[in-house]
Amino acid sequence: MDWQILNDPRGQWHPNRKAGQFTHYGDQLKLLVEYVSENEQFHLSSYAKKWFFYMREYDGYIDGATRNTLENMRARSPLPCGFGSEDLSVVGRIGPLLQFGDTEPRFLEIVDLFTRTTHFTEITRACACFCAQLIWRLREGTTLDDALADSVAQSPTWIQEMVRNVQSALNDAPVDAILRFGPDCNARKAMPGALYLLLRYRSDYKTAMIENAKAGGDSAARGMVSGMLMAAAFGPEIIPDNWRQGLQWNVN
Repeated sequence: MDWQILNDPRGQWHPNRKAGQFTHYGDQLKLLVEYVSENEQFHLSSYAKKWFFYMREYDGYIDGATRNTLENMRARSPLPCGFGSEDLSVVGRIGPLLQFGDTEPRFLEIVDLFTRTTHFTEITRACACFCAQLIWRLREGTTLDDALADSVAQSPTWIQEMVRNVQSALNDAPVDAILRFGPDCNARKAMPGALYLLLRYRSDYKTAMIENAKAGGDSAARGMVSGMLMAAAFGPEIIPDNWRQGLQWNVN
């Protein structure tokens, strides 16, 4: 296949983006990384202000969570005033917040504040908490399987059931499994797909991301969450060098 023909967008959502650039998910992650580099602590008011001024002039796709959160902020709703969105995407942005959490309870508190800034639903908050617990244990050196077991034990019943369903599907073809879970952006559907990619491919980031793209749907959110967890478990070196070099962002 001539991959160069895929450099131009093939869908309606990102008409002005090229290969190496980011979706609205990735651009908001870049914004958070910038905020982390500028601040020693996470303050909801200062982050929300930075997010508001960036996203109100944003030239990319504006999803429902962003559009409605901007409206809430313009109306001066009390912070956090995120929209009632169940999209998974915000969960894929929590990694940089580790810089602010000196203890696990504080890290989980910051993750929840950050999540509610744009996505104020129990489902999204639960997924963010689950991934934050997993990341924290992986950072401490816990193995992926042990970290997963610990995080699952502290999660709501529906997340425990979700993990069992994913584990029972690991021998299924990736496209089939992800389509069965649901390929769209809703966290109840997208989180199982992200977890499937993590547990099936583990440190094989390249294959995981290729299979993720083949499954279609909201591959951006699935890829961010699964990639974040894979890097937390196995280190950022699992990302191919030529893929890093193709990014229009200096990630060093």
